[in-house]
Amino acid sequence: MDLRFDQGTILLTDPPADVDLAAAPGVRWDPRVHAHRAPASSYPALKRWLLPRGAPGKGLLGGLFGDVEVADEPSASTGCPTGDN
Repeated sequence: MDLRFDQGTILLTDPPADVDLAAAPGVRWDPRVHAHRAPASSYPALKRWLLPRGAPGKGLLGGLFGDVEVADEPSASTGCPTGDN
């Protein structure tokens, strides 16, 4: 599977047959490009959803941001994720 940024979204191509992207967080079918797409802001949730399903990855899923930790909750003072969970 390949994930890449495309104009503020994540474009998902070549998914494994056993991964139902319609059930992934934020993912919708884009008939213009015949591929699935999600808002870029859904990347952390999407990656957490895909990796346990054994989706092999290239691009974003394959490690570009592989070591980045993403907080689930924004900090109270800034509204930005802190990484402190």
